[in-house]
Amino acid sequence: MSPRKQAKVIKAKHGPSIEILNMLEGDIMVTAVGGQFAIGRLKADRETQEHVGCQRFRVDALRQACVLAGATHRVFLYARVSHTTYLPFNCTEVSN
Repeated sequence: MSPRKQAKVIKAKHGPSIEILNMLEGDIMVTAVGGQFAIGRLKADRETQEHVGCQRFRVDALRQACVLAGATHRVFLYARVSHTTYLPFNCTEVSN
């Protein structure tokens, strides 16, 4: 089975668990935090992120995330609707 077909649920210390679908080390995550958008790179344990940037506007954060992801990694956007899932983001939807 391909690693991208596996799912992992992260138990948060505070708040709901976060379901990480098809995420691998090096993938980029964009999360709304305190009126800004944090950009993180998923570490090997698939439970922690390395902070790589922050942008005031979501479109800017997604542009930066897509550049960081390049051709080998994917970008995931925190879905506030469900409060538990990062959704894959198609980088062709933002223009550089």
